[in-house]
Amino acid sequence: MRQSGHYLFHHGGNEAYGQVRILRILSEADGISQKELQQKLAIKPGSASEILNKLEEKGLIERSRSEEDARRVNLHLTEKGKKEAEISGSDDPASLFQVLTEEEQEQLRQLLTKLLTSWQNAESRN
Repeated sequence: MRQSGHYLFHHGGNEAYGQVRILRILSEADGISQKELQQKLAIKPGSASEILNKLEEKGLIERSRSEEDARRVNLHLTEKGKKEAEISGSDDPASLFQVLTEEEQEQLRQLLTKLLTSWQNAESRN
């Protein structure tokens, strides 16, 4: 169990995964504004800026001011970013569970829900 949790943490929900999500969104909606991206991801402007700065430093995205509205910042994938988005497209966390049958996935869902409910109840009692 511990090894499974470790694997999922490092392959399904960490900071790099947030960057991958942004690359995927930009591959589908090139030129989206930074504000629109923030809304899609439901994150604060500061968080978006931090992640976008890292992606820009890696040469994966470029930012440009809109010609129609100078306050608007549009986001674009670079060629390197397009390649990275294509490569990371196969890293979908849902694919981690494809080895399980539908029935096994449902059992796992039920067990995880049971654990989560137990943890939340214990937390609320403290």
